[in-house]
Amino acid sequence: MKEENGMNFTPIDSFTDINGKAVVDNFSMPYESIDLIFNRNNIYANTQYHDPMFIKYNLYDRVSWLPYIRLKGDKIWRGKFEQFYNIPNFSSSYSPGVVNKMKESLMKEVRVGIMAARSGMNLPTKFKKKVN
Repeated sequence: MKEENGMNFTPIDSFTDINGKAVVDNFSMPYESIDLIFNRNNIYANTQYHDPMFIKYNLYDRVSWLPYIRLKGDKIWRGKFEQFYNIPNFSSSYSPGVVNKMKESLMKEVRVGIMAARSGMNLPTKFKKKVN
């Protein structure tokens, strides 16, 4: 199958290993649906079946993927999305002594919280003296 953009796509129904044995997919996807995908050029809405196992990922297929930014005809927008926020410039890094004090303070807060939660359930709590 030849697409309008000059790229060739051949549908594959099954995969085989080097010995010719059929490879069966027995895995599940970490998500249930894909509604939108994006790249640095555009945002695409999925207009096909939402299950990721059955989606065709050819972004140039206007029937399966609807581009957010559309141009007249079959032209594809090749612009870029600019960032909408600025990353703050953090001050110089903390000295090792300050970092250790912050770590000790944080560990103390965590221990107090854990002890309060466990004592509310009448559970004994002990911590190691030295935490690596």
